[in-house]
Amino acid sequence: MAPVGNFLIRWILLVALVASISTIFYFTSTQNERNNVRRFNSIGYPKFILPNIMKNESTVEEFVAKTHHVKNQPASIAPHLLEDDDEYSVQIFYYPWYGNPEFDYGKYYHWNHRFIPHWDPNISKNYPTGFHVPPLDIGSNFYPFLGPYSSRNPAVIEQHMKWMSSAGIDVVIVSWFPPEISDEQGHPWDDLIPTLLDVAAKYRMKLSFHMEPYKNRNGESLRTDIEYIIDKYGNHSALYRMKRPKSRKTTNDEKNSRRDQYLPLLYFYDSYLVSSDEWKKLTGPSGELTVRDSKYDVLFIGLLVKSEDRHSLLAAGFDGFYTYFTAKGFSYGSTPSSWPSLSAF
Repeated sequence: MAPVGNFLIRWILLVALVASISTIFYFTSTQNERNNVRRFNSIGYPKFILPNIMKNESTVEEFVAKTHHVKNQPASIAPHLLEDDDEYSVQIFYYPWYGNPEFDYGKYYHWNHRFIPHWDPNISKNYPTGFHVPPLDIGSNFYPFLGPYSSRNPAVIEQHMKWMSSAGIDVVIVSWFPPEISDEQGHPWDDLIPTLLDVAAKYRMKLSFHMEPYKNRNGESLRTDIEYIIDKYGNHSALYRMKRPKSRKTTNDEKNSRRDQYLPLLYFYDSYLVSSDEWKKLTGPSGELTVRDSKYDVLFIGLLVKSEDRHSLLAAGFDGFYTYFTAKGFSYGSTPSSWPSLSAF
């Protein structure tokens, strides 16, 4: 029995040794995987670890340059070019108003927003005031993969268009102010539109305009804006057009060229800030500033926030509406239960 007993003891010790080695290997391998995940997260979401690893601005710039430089990443191109006859399309709003010192007169734009105070002073006093200070601190809940980039950087434009095309986007809706005008946080960017159109076309996408509000916007200034866009960008192949609605067909449609039957589509943000009477000067067939059945005819898409906006937009002569806001329940338009009735309107 002794040899058998010794054999069993040796076998048990061997199994225990193998188990110990396997356990050590497992924990070592698991730790390496965790380290890799941690390292990946540190690169992908640096905003949360920057305070721990950076001591001064030069270090911040060095870190951003190493981990968030614009890469020449290959991208799959959208499977087909959106045609004017396509009834459905995937569209995305795009803001070319971001700036950094390298490309924008030595300043940051839109990354350095003011902290928005809470409406209750007792709550507001517990939070920071003033402005965000890039590149470590930016006015966003998310840190961009490319760092606090400039929208004027050609490599950034190229990369953004690659990513959007790869994601299946058909139409890029670009925020737009008239030349020499911008929001209070930025500086004019109409000069970027030719580049955006060219690169959108390169990646088989179309471009539309998100017409931003500005002081004293009225029927006359809106007519000037539309004329400018059509005269300057109307012949570009990437400008997004849709077929004239059946309700808008005229007696000359059969004589009109295919191009005349497909109209540029423009989104008008905060359209409710302009009175219906002013809009009707543009949208009404007999309005004093009408663009209907002319070189400057477009599809007017107005902003819907409240339920009653559908009726005021219809009365103002709009061709359609959009809801813009994406947070569920933020507005009537962003509430999914409202969509069936809005679609049927």
